[in-house]
Amino acid sequence: MLQRRLDEMNQRWHHLKAKSMAIRNRLESNTEHWNALLLSLRELIEWVIRKDTELTGLGPVCGDVAALQKQEDDHRGFRRQLEDKRPIVENNLLSGRQYIANEPPLSDTSDSEAGRELDGDSRGYRSAEEQARELTRSIRREVNKLSEQWNALIERSDAWKRKLDDTANRAP
Repeated sequence: MLQRRLDEMNQRWHHLKAKSMAIRNRLESNTEHWNALLLSLRELIEWVIRKDTELTGLGPVCGDVAALQKQEDDHRGFRRQLEDKRPIVENNLLSGRQYIANEPPLSDTSDSEAGRELDGDSRGYRSAEEQARELTRSIRREVNKLSEQWNALIERSDAWKRKLDDTANRAP
């Protein structure tokens, strides 16, 4: 009878270990997914910055009809690039916001304070909870940054288009 109970206990133990490994694998997979989102957000921020620089390089509005036409063509091409990228940007922002919404709210600690929390272990080990908090903090920061910079780029592009239209209407 004792042997049977030990066998049952051993069987439950192996079942519990298998379940634990499945949970760990699922958590690692989720972490990889959210880290990929974070990387994607950062790449989109860099793209928006490049496009903002490109918009600045389009130069001042010229009064010459041919130059004005070229600037309008350049702006149409530029705007087409923004519209092509819009679904990707909006999808990444939505995914990031959904991740943040599903996470418990962070305390009001600053990033520097969070850094001190992570430095607590001299071996550089961070618990899964600390890693999750840092991932949430990073995604929140990058979502906010991308959202602000994307909206500013769209507004600058709209303002540039209005300026081109105004100049074209005033041209003889």
